[in-house]
Amino acid sequence: MRARLDMVVPARLGFGVRIGPDAQFGRNGSVPVSLVEPEPALQRFHTAAPEALGPQADLPGARHNGPNYRPHVTHAGTRLVPGEQVLIRQAALADMRPDDDPRLRRVLAVWEPQ
Repeated sequence: MRARLDMVVPARLGFGVRIGPDAQFGRNGSVPVSLVEPEPALQRFHTAAPEALGPQADLPGARHNGPNYRPHVTHAGTRLVPGEQVLIRQAALADMRPDDDPRLRRVLAVWEPQ
């Protein structure tokens, strides 16, 4: 996965997004997030990454991929302010259930712009 993403991710980084309103994600709406307003560069990035993996990649959770994806930033102690501009200058590949534990996350790779 990393080798395939290496070919597309760095070239697509370095664009800005605007933060939208707050929302609640997760089971029972227990995860506070800031939505990200629609941005063509972000949509192109979100489309290019799975395409680079090819049809053999199994991306579970159809409601989290493709047209159903709602870009957001999870609140982690602090939150972004609606209307704030943020530069997307890094991307990470994360295992969202390392060792089959849904409470943990493991960063597998980090990319910066070329």
